[in-house]
Amino acid sequence: MWLLRPPALHLSPARVSLEVRPADELNSGGVSSGWIPTPGGSRTALTWTPDGQALVFVGRQDGVQRLYVRRLDGAEAHPIAGTEGGQVPAVSLDGQWVAFWAGGTIRKVPLDGGPAMDLASGIGSPPIGLAWDAGDRVFFGRSDDGLIWQIPRDGAPAAATTRGATDIGYTLPWPLPGGRVLLYTVRKRQWSWGDEEIVAQSVDSGNRKVLLTDAADARYVPTGHLVFLRRGTMFAVRFDAERLEVRGAPVAVLDSVTQALAGTNSSDVTGAGQYALSSTGTLAWLPGAVSPSTFAPDGRQSAAVSGGGIVIVTVENGTASVQPLFQTPHAERNPEISPDGRWLAYASNVSGRVEVYIRPYPGPGPAEQVSIDGGLSPAWHPGGKELFFVSAPDPAGERSVMSVEFDARSAVAAGRPRRLFVFDPRVLPFYCVPLRCYDVAPDGQLFYLVQSRTPPPPPAVTHINLIQNWFEELKAKVPGGVAK
Repeated sequence: MWLLRPPALHLSPARVSLEVRPADELNSGGVSSGWIPTPGGSRTALTWTPDGQALVFVGRQDGVQRLYVRRLDGAEAHPIAGTEGGQVPAVSLDGQWVAFWAGGTIRKVPLDGGPAMDLASGIGSPPIGLAWDAGDRVFFGRSDDGLIWQIPRDGAPAAATTRGATDIGYTLPWPLPGGRVLLYTVRKRQWSWGDEEIVAQSVDSGNRKVLLTDAADARYVPTGHLVFLRRGTMFAVRFDAERLEVRGAPVAVLDSVTQALAGTNSSDVTGAGQYALSSTGTLAWLPGAVSPSTFAPDGRQSAAVSGGGIVIVTVENGTASVQPLFQTPHAERNPEISPDGRWLAYASNVSGRVEVYIRPYPGPGPAEQVSIDGGLSPAWHPGGKELFFVSAPDPAGERSVMSVEFDARSAVAAGRPRRLFVFDPRVLPFYCVPLRCYDVAPDGQLFYLVQSRTPPPPPAVTHINLIQNWFEELKAKVPGGVAK
């Protein structure tokens, strides 16, 4: 009988695509009311029902955003009544309800239709992640305070995390099977990526354990793996969900997954990935390119502004120390150390109008006013013989890049300002707040800056990519998962 048994069934991964019609596009936006730079939106826009037979996603039709459900055996998606304005869908583990955010309130509505119910009000911004656990609790990353919150089955919402001293915020919760442990992403920086962490936290005790670094938006897979995103690339690693242990090194398993890593509003830079894994092994995802991120200053010392005064930040052996240079009751800004390290240029409103000044560095010595009719954002010529700055606006709103000859050997180090050229700040951003947003070429003859242009709208997402039987592909690429 053993010899006559049928061979084991091997299911090969198959790639297909689902249309989002009758919705015009799939998109879960963020805070920005205008252009959203991430196709698919800055919040999680799609999720599976627990049986793996239907996708719930955020769609827009004729300018109206709502939730849709698309069964795999259906011809097209169907809108879910009562979800107008909805974002960040999450389906309960019994498949009866779908939770979402709309108009400052987290609500739930029967998946098959019926009246919606409020779960938590006063949630000003869309959550960064929303998930339902085995205990019928809803967890969400609250944008307003940067904490993970939970909504019990019967009870008031309460914070599930407390803020660590070096953490910016906690987002993208994902409960492990059994409802005892919660995964989430810890942000360390506001605009850039590379040192975020995936943390496992006991829901009852609050004890935390860091599982992964340089990782965001992790999900547990029943094959015994964690999958997560690292700047638009999906990685997988073997994971013991009982011991909360990562085993081995992460392996890249899918390139170019849409992830919200850039935006004109920091609340849209969420790291949320547009992907969802079904219980039957199907991966749904949106492909997308990724914008590269931020730079580190080169050098041991840097001038900075703190509390209205100017401080010097010194970095040695990976440790930064801050020492006040001078403090006044006025507003100082834009400090720049000269190439020879002997002078400091900066802007101040000590005269009642913002002007550019220079003074010996690190001192002592008096300050000398450089600009005459207002100025800010100074920049040194790399050779140290010239200082540039941006003038105050003229009656038409235009500004000028000014130049001042500089000679440290003379009694009056700076000469009289002369105009190099006039520019429109709406087109050429030589002027911006709070940082100087232009730089000078090594020969002092060219200026570098990013020209402001109205960006094109992101491409409409009209299809959702599927990889059926993806678990088989995952197990082949990352063998030895600790299945649960």
